[in-house]
Amino acid sequence: YKYFFMQKYIANIIKFFIVGTLFVPLVLIPASFIFPFIVPKILLFRSLVLCMLAGYLILFFSYKDMYKPRFSFLGWTVFLFFISMSISTFLGVDWYRSFWDNHERMLGLFTLFHFVLYFFIASTVVKEWRDWQWLFRIFLFAGGIVMYIGVWQKFVNVDALLNRGGTRVSATLGNAIYYSGYGLFLFFAGLLLFFKEKHIAWKVYAAFGGILGFMGVFLGGTRGTFIGLVAGLGVMLLSYSILLKGHKQAKKVLTSIIVIGLVLVTTLFMFRSTTFVRGIPALGRLMNTNIVTTGTGQTRLMAWSIAVDAWQERPVFGWGPNNYSYAFNKYY
Repeated sequence: YKYFFMQKYIANIIKFFIVGTLFVPLVLIPASFIFPFIVPKILLFRSLVLCMLAGYLILFFSYKDMYKPRFSFLGWTVFLFFISMSISTFLGVDWYRSFWDNHERMLGLFTLFHFVLYFFIASTVVKEWRDWQWLFRIFLFAGGIVMYIGVWQKFVNVDALLNRGGTRVSATLGNAIYYSGYGLFLFFAGLLLFFKEKHIAWKVYAAFGGILGFMGVFLGGTRGTFIGLVAGLGVMLLSYSILLKGHKQAKKVLTSIIVIGLVLVTTLFMFRSTTFVRGIPALGRLMNTNIVTTGTGQTRLMAWSIAVDAWQERPVFGWGPNNYSYAFNKYY
């Protein structure tokens, strides 16, 4: 009984640190860092993961059969991806830059290693849906705060948290692209939790969190994230319409939603020049984008062409993460 209690105690401590990681997006220390939106978040996340690792090692060596890493299809995919990135890092043109990256992004192999640890520890220690359910709820709560701050920046104080009057908000993330992407994750997490929850109060909670995430996609105004939202919903609806055998009524409803969505997108595209469509965040920018003449379209096309040339020179493991500047300079 004593050993069982100790095992549960350490596992709960690890879960506590996992909960802590869900609030990392809220961390912002403007006065202490050159990149206040990135550096403190990554430093805190790494520290929490190392605390998780310390607890996990105790569990692993004490209860090896119970806490061996789970190599499911997803687990093998993550592991092989990391191995590929590692090879690319040390065979690339600048392994030091690939390993550490810079303070503006901090997405080098060193940080990626912490994310891989995080994945395997969390998927091994958190075994029951009940625990995952609470983590999803907390994820929606923490993310909802970030989305609310973005709403505040948009409609109340456009200068809050270094937003400086920008029309596209970023909340505590410092970049509208990150804000939209975070909202996309929250939307689909809320959608998943909505269908999984049994009690009406928790369903309403999940729906509210998902709606905040949905709003975040548009308040961030990122065209790529909006395409991801449409594609994700399209794949989801199409998959269910195919897989729901024997549920004719449900298939009819899903097919109708798909048709209505296609008609709506077509209509918006036809009237993309109107003030109404142009005023819709993210969607208006996307509908009126001309990749050749609009904004950075020409330079992006040139950069993609350079990337193809560089890929042909190093087609397997590439130039190494964060080393695109070397390829760009060579083939410019």
